[in-house]
Amino acid sequence: MRSTPARKARLKRWVLRLGLAAAVIGVAAAGVLVVAVRAPNAKTPLNPDLVAVATLTNETGDATLEPMGRMAAEWISQGIQQHGVAYVVPPTLALAAAAEAREATDRVTAFAQATGAGVVLHGAYYLLGDSLQFQLQITDAVEGKLMSALAPVTGPREPATEALDLVRERVLGTLAAALDLKSAAGWIPMRPRSLEVYRVYLQGYKAEGRGDWDEADRLYREAWAMDSTLYPVLVLIAGIQAMWAGWAGGPRGDSLQAKADSLLRLADRYRDRMSEAERLFLQVQYGVQKGPEAHHRAVQRLAEHVPWYTVAAVSTAWKAYRPREALDRAARVDTANPNLAPLKGKVWRVAAPAHHMLQDYEEELEVARAARRERPENLPLLDHHLRPLAALGRIDELNTLLDTIFALPLQPSASGGGRIW
Repeated sequence: MRSTPARKARLKRWVLRLGLAAAVIGVAAAGVLVVAVRAPNAKTPLNPDLVAVATLTNETGDATLEPMGRMAAEWISQGIQQHGVAYVVPPTLALAAAAEAREATDRVTAFAQATGAGVVLHGAYYLLGDSLQFQLQITDAVEGKLMSALAPVTGPREPATEALDLVRERVLGTLAAALDLKSAAGWIPMRPRSLEVYRVYLQGYKAEGRGDWDEADRLYREAWAMDSTLYPVLVLIAGIQAMWAGWAGGPRGDSLQAKADSLLRLADRYRDRMSEAERLFLQVQYGVQKGPEAHHRAVQRLAEHVPWYTVAAVSTAWKAYRPREALDRAARVDTANPNLAPLKGKVWRVAAPAHHMLQDYEEELEVARAARRERPENLPLLDHHLRPLAALGRIDELNTLLDTIFALPLQPSASGGGRIW
């Protein structure tokens, strides 16, 4: 997870507030307790960076297992805090809030409002013979939508700590991945079995980012060996093999491509075990379902799950000759998000010609001016400024801008051949 100074300051204020609330709860009478729990909702909106773990619901039919729900919530909250996965509501405060929300029609929303947390982890547990099965979900209470549904976790009824260890490991890995997706720091939907697995994957992702393909391949394979349910990693390994196949060519290239195809077929066999977002990722990245229209639809649907893909959704709508849809998607991109800010140029390069195609030249000019204000050093974006001026017949402004462009130093083109302004 990545933090900005503003985000850190905001979180510190919340932690201080919750710490004070917990201290009050520790010495307050029951009547004051409710006031303390309600305080965050009364004064401030939900904090999107704060996680609260609700007491799990006992669906076993065995009253003697009732304490397991509270124990699991405390166990998970402590793990989140100890491993630095996120800022978490103190268990005492969360317990009181869960009791308050118990009779509400929408327990998750009521619990979020009582704690002030924008992210809620909730669920239930069931009895399967001599085993307990836990089913948990992570909900974005700010947006009112599901972030991730964990794969069911099954462990022995006795000793209880063994089952709780399994649950906590699964929660930590999945929560870390879900929070990265929510903040657009991550772009691959996955539900890792543990935090350790997720961190190995992240090391591979960083290696791939710096072009160390051998190391990325090794780390992705290590993550897969640790967690055979991490299906998206198979797609990443296949992508590296396919890239190497293109580089190698000839018989060796054919061999590498065969390995890539084999990995994709293996991933495809697990489709019924994947979440919807994982299936869409498989389809979008390497075309398990062929065809540009199917690819376009998959990207649009994946953008509903993964903020990072909102930018890709803009591009695919444009490539499908749907300028209005491209503009609608562009309006949904959270360009204030520091993890999406580097992709602003891609949005501008679609929004400007989309407006032009629709003959919205004034709107096109506004996009061009915004791009120039923020990226004056990006000379290719100047083309988007010239075009609406010409369409609007503002010849004097056009000539002035051309004089400015011709006075600028030349830059090498992205391909390394020729040059551009």
